[in-house]
Amino acid sequence: MKLSLRVGNIKKASDVTKVRTAITTNEGILACEITDKGSISIVYDNYLTSEEDIIDAIEECGYIVIDKV
Repeated sequence: MKLSLRVGNIKKASDVTKVRTAITTNEGILACEITDKGSISIVYDNYLTSEEDIIDAIEECGYIVIDKV
């Protein structure tokens, strides 16, 4: 499955690293691309993780998911 999100408060490389780490700790993440403008594209195995798990992981590390693109 593919998921595209817009996330607020991503301004620096350290923000990108924090969000990438939060996402990739979920089992089943196959690919993750994040821009410094807060656009995230994720490819994941929906048998191992879900959209909700991914969004929860992002929000738990202090970032706001604005919407799905």
